[in-house]
Amino acid sequence: SAGQTAEMGAAKMGRKMHSCTTAQQAAALVGN
Repeated sequence: SAGQTAEMGAAKMGRKMHSCTTAQQAAALVGN
């Protein structure tokens, strides 16, 4: 799911994303 992808991307950046908006932004940064 997009949420899982975003969370994995956030983990690579060493951060834990909590909100959907932040997770989506992280996903965009990692090229989801």
